[in-house]
Amino acid sequence: MAFNDCSVIRPLVRLIEDNAQYDEAVFLIIHSIESFENDVYINEIINEFPYLVKKAPNWATILLIRILNSNTARECMIDKVSLTTSAIKNSILFLLQRINAEKTNFYEKTASLMKVINPI
Repeated sequence: MAFNDCSVIRPLVRLIEDNAQYDEAVFLIIHSIESFENDVYINEIINEFPYLVKKAPNWATILLIRILNSNTARECMIDKVSLTTSAIKNSILFLLQRINAEKTNFYEKTASLMKVINPI
């Protein structure tokens, strides 16, 4: 992080666990990776969603909610998701469906990303 090297993002994401002893430690990791520009951060983290959905679905949901809450990050995510693999799209779709089930007022924020993933 001291060298502003984006290659730390993916290893940091791999440290996130739903059963972490201290939520504050996980938020420190999240804030560290979010300190990068949206384009860099989202480009790296998007590839980790299939892993995160299996290992830490609660934190993966929180990460995606944080992206959705930022207009610029959400637009960046929409642009990048269209170019990803089906495994990445499926993991993000799972999280979006989870968010919509838990937070009905989020549909406006999830709809555009869902449309890119599942255009039907």
